[in-house]
Amino acid sequence: MGLSAASATFATWQVLGEEADFIAAAFAFAIITATYTRDRLTGPDSEGAPGSREAWMARHHQAMRTWMGLCVLLALVTALLRPWCALALALAWISARLYAKPWISARGRRVALRQLPGMKVPYVVAVWVTVAVLPVAAGHDLLTLASTWWWALSVLLIGSVEVINNDLRDVGADRLDGTRSLPVLLGVAGAKRLGYALAVLGLLVSTAVAPLVGLVWGGYAAALLACHSPERDTRLRPWIESQVAVAALAASVPAGAFGF
Repeated sequence: MGLSAASATFATWQVLGEEADFIAAAFAFAIITATYTRDRLTGPDSEGAPGSREAWMARHHQAMRTWMGLCVLLALVTALLRPWCALALALAWISARLYAKPWISARGRRVALRQLPGMKVPYVVAVWVTVAVLPVAAGHDLLTLASTWWWALSVLLIGSVEVINNDLRDVGADRLDGTRSLPVLLGVAGAKRLGYALAVLGLLVSTAVAPLVGLVWGGYAAALLACHSPERDTRLRPWIESQVAVAALAASVPAGAFGF
């Protein structure tokens, strides 16, 4: 997931025509990795079957805590070097607290924001845009450009498909945790249909600013939905966790190539 965040930052530079800023990429990598790792460490207790992702995390629990701490440190250092990253860090920290901490009264109990119906996908992707797109645009005074917001909308739409791909894997844990994610609410088939629709819509929106990126990234995300397998979901899946890397690769293709 950290690689996906850094890739989204790289794609943003390319799409908006700016020079690469590896400090901003390091910030996006660090903050998304830290928050994602924290979410994994605080999920439902289960060691899982031998060879499963859960079993791997149980064996490496302490190492993951250390890794999370290092990522937090990297996020703090990069935020000191980039003022807009510092603001994004503050927003990401507040968002993470609101996302995971039970503070909302619902049905006689307190729930976290992620447990509200269908909230997980838009909230997570909005945080992605906050840490991987907007700091780059703000740092180059591009927030008033229409292309910036077309790109941000593309990231919101196609990035939502990545979150749905991950939620399909986590549907059992979400039910146990009381998180009403889209696969829990709509079922696996319904969530996949919504994902296809979001991929197509993201592709259409991206034609305003980065059609090749939208085609490659949206197509790859939709293909991952089509190839979803509960059996493979029990294992680590780098081809899904880092899928935004394909957007960065597509964004690096020279303008006008392939007729785009």
